[in-house]
Amino acid sequence: MRLEEFQAGHRDLSVVVQEALAYGPDPVLNERFRTRREWVQAHYGEVRPAFDKFWTTSTDPQRFPAQNTDPFESLLASPTLEGLLSRDARQIQRDLEDIETAFDLCRESEVALN
Repeated sequence: MRLEEFQAGHRDLSVVVQEALAYGPDPVLNERFRTRREWVQAHYGEVRPAFDKFWTTSTDPQRFPAQNTDPFESLLASPTLEGLLSRDARQIQRDLEDIETAFDLCRESEVALN
């Protein structure tokens, strides 16, 4: 999977999460979250090596705490939108921002994925 393909799939998930943060969950957003989360989760393993170096080299423990989850895993941890929204909204927003930053860094470092 190419990084661009994965980013497009992740953007779909990100839009759903941002809409839910702004307006609250509803049945349509719940279903969109479920299907997009499943897609991102199914493909993350293919692109994860490109991101791992950004999570492990961070010098900011507030952004990337010493734990076994990266921002993708954190975002995907809950199988339901309601479960995700039960977390701190600021942390969810930080996860989304950190993921976008990592996409930018991957492109800048010209990480090629097959």
